[in-house]
Amino acid sequence: MPTMPTKYELLMLVKHWTKVELDNEFGEFFLFPDQARGSSMRRSAFANRRITRIEELLGPQAVEKAAADALESFGQQQDRDAWQVFLYGSEQEQEAFQERFRRERNALESKNKTE
Repeated sequence: MPTMPTKYELLMLVKHWTKVELDNEFGEFFLFPDQARGSSMRRSAFANRRITRIEELLGPQAVEKAAADALESFGQQQDRDAWQVFLYGSEQEQEAFQERFRRERNALESKNKTE
């Protein structure tokens, strides 16, 4: 006989899939802003379908709370400045941050090549 997941287990899945979506979105913003990545898009779509299905079972309030908890937890693990720009930055602030990151990454890569 199949076992039905508990509400707690479903909410843990919401947190997991929310973090998957955040990891994809933040990674694309922070690391690959000018590259479309098909695998991350598919993963995000899959995560979103799972979250939507759980929301149908538990209702929006429970899912929104779990997603908010996941957002907070994920954000605490990121660079504070990058996270703030990602969440609240204007388009110009995001572009400036991404350009600064690209310059720093390129400088580091050049330094590593010369060593």
